[in-house]
Amino acid sequence: MPIVKLRAASPSRSLNDRMLEEMDKSLEAASFYGFTPIKKPLLKKEDLVKAKSFDEDLYYADLEEDLEYCHRIEEKICLLRNYLESSPAERTLPLMFSYRVRNKVRSDCSCPINLATLGAPTSIAEIISIKTSLAILSEQGLKNLKIEVNSVGDRESFSRFEREFVIYLRKNLELLPANLRQDIKTNIREIFKYHDHELANFWEAAPKPINFLTPLSIRHLKEVLEYLEYLGMPYKINHFLIPNRECCHHIVFRIRNDDQIRALGIGHCNLSKKIGLRKDIPLFTVVIKDNPPTKVKVIFLKRRKPKFYLVQFGNRAKIKSLAVIEILRKAGIPLYHSLAKDTLVSQLSAAESLKLSYILIIGEKEALEESVAIRNIDTRVQETVPMINLVNYLRKIRV
Repeated sequence: MPIVKLRAASPSRSLNDRMLEEMDKSLEAASFYGFTPIKKPLLKKEDLVKAKSFDEDLYYADLEEDLEYCHRIEEKICLLRNYLESSPAERTLPLMFSYRVRNKVRSDCSCPINLATLGAPTSIAEIISIKTSLAILSEQGLKNLKIEVNSVGDRESFSRFEREFVIYLRKNLELLPANLRQDIKTNIREIFKYHDHELANFWEAAPKPINFLTPLSIRHLKEVLEYLEYLGMPYKINHFLIPNRECCHHIVFRIRNDDQIRALGIGHCNLSKKIGLRKDIPLFTVVIKDNPPTKVKVIFLKRRKPKFYLVQFGNRAKIKSLAVIEILRKAGIPLYHSLAKDTLVSQLSAAESLKLSYILIIGEKEALEESVAIRNIDTRVQETVPMINLVNYLRKIRV
């Protein structure tokens, strides 16, 4: 698929040293939201060995081959190992990467896009991932995209749900067909793969994961749903999006189009401890199905250096920032930002290190007024510009 000229993988241990020099329109869309395009991290034998310690797949429902191939547990362990092998200076969290995966077994498969966010503990990681997925799918020309979301909460929430579900299942085995009753004798989680009309009565009364969420998990889900509503992204709760309890937690989402799954995002836990880290690192990954191979214009990263840095503070400001990024993405105006960071000091420090002349600021006041404050760092002059005029204003700036 001649979309990105992926060079031979470097033996370097750093994820940052795997950065691409050029990218296609889909990876460019991801870069607007903060995902650095890289070459796919290489799997090692040790990743496969550690993946075998997990008994199940990441996701219980049946998936198309390219989505299932990319959502293998060893792929997630590989990401975390590469992070662990990076230099201390490169381990500043959060980190966000995008890359394509070629199926070496099936050359006729598509080349899915992978998004990975490491070390972002708040719900903003899921929101950025959903928004980015929609932007990439829209670049593919897809419409009528439907978002489905579920939360299995933290480990305590998930355990409570599974205990209640097993009790319910044993009491209602007669509602299941004989072949399925046989399957779940060897693996009870096989039941999650069956959601057809014949089992409607069984699933209607079955326990739902969101009914067993701890207060912290309820808050996490509430934040995600509120972000979706503020951004005007219609969604529905799908109680049957169930990942692997051993290595997944909190939010699961998928995006559908014409009854096909186009993207699947899963939150992960307990993986970093498998590779020797004492502290668990939050990891959220998404696999986005690509359209059939087409020739796409290649964008060279060196020619696309942003002139602006977007700084935001406050929940409402984060939401408006995502809207501003989408406006500028469609206008082809790149900018730096750190939406996954909450503190103002860390964002200003990052902006200062890049030696840019302009900072875009969105606080609670600007978010309410639908405006952006634009500050010239050299002259200290600051102007407030309505969001509807932002594109024209920025195009007139010469740096």
